[in-house]
Amino acid sequence: MPRRIRTARRLGLTYGDGHRLHLTTGFDFFQDGFGEGANFRRDDAARAWEYLREELLVEWITDHPCTRPWAWWEFEDHPPRRVVKPKPEDFPQERDRPRPWGKAVPWWDEMRRAKWYESQAAYLRRHDLLTRAEADYLEAHPELLKPVTGYDRFCL
Repeated sequence: MPRRIRTARRLGLTYGDGHRLHLTTGFDFFQDGFGEGANFRRDDAARAWEYLREELLVEWITDHPCTRPWAWWEFEDHPPRRVVKPKPEDFPQERDRPRPWGKAVPWWDEMRRAKWYESQAAYLRRHDLLTRAEADYLEAHPELLKPVTGYDRFCL
């Protein structure tokens, strides 16, 4: 097994809260992470993920069982999530409330036309990547297996 010759500590790299937040959410909210858009420093983020991976995964799984942080999906090598066709009962029920000015709600129609993906919990279970605690949590929360839209496929 190859050894890691260079570590972040030897290189003098430090990762603050902004870097950690960027690796977990995928957003650089306060411009103290790895940048966004054309300014995104992908190599720096991948190096930070390699260094902080274990620590961030433990924290993330404790707070958000049956999901993985953004960097796990971005930098790990695994097949993409499946596109699924949801059953009518998988659609979220719209609350009974008056629609503004009697018109249809555009986001609802757009969401129904969008692609639907298997949930993170379904993906992790299918690939046998859940911890024992997550498997127990999933037993108690089967709703986590329902498909999600393309709008929220990376959301919890």
